[in-house]
Amino acid sequence: MPEHPYTELWQGHILGRPEIEETLLQMARDRREAFERGGTYF
Repeated sequence: MPEHPYTELWQGHILGRPEIEETLLQMARDRREAFERGGTYF
């Protein structure tokens, strides 16, 4: 088990893994849409 839930995402980003990059981009899109709809992204 990773030390932190986002450790794998961070490592994947640093290593340039395409599937991780797409996951991070989708998270950013989802948060932007949530913010635009409701004023928060949490």
